[in-house]
Amino acid sequence: MSAEEEASKEETGQSLSEKDQQQLDADKRGIRLENEKYLRSHPELAVITTTVIAEVLRERPEDPVTFVANYMTAKDLKARVLKTANTIGAS
Repeated sequence: MSAEEEASKEETGQSLSEKDQQQLDADKRGIRLENEKYLRSHPELAVITTTVIAEVLRERPEDPVTFVANYMTAKDLKARVLKTANTIGAS
């Protein structure tokens, strides 16, 4: 049974066999580890998320989804992120 099928069973309240639950737990751990490895290999992602969250909190837009979409597609995004990275590095 796939992880998606297992998740669907969980959502509908159907219980898993012990073996299926162990497999689902192992799959989840594997996904978490792969995500962690990826994030560690791309530390700039932390700077990007920190930057955009700081801007949302500073601006407090009425429509944060549109604000973030516009922010992330701005032509000067790289410069903003590098500026924030340099500020964090100087702290």
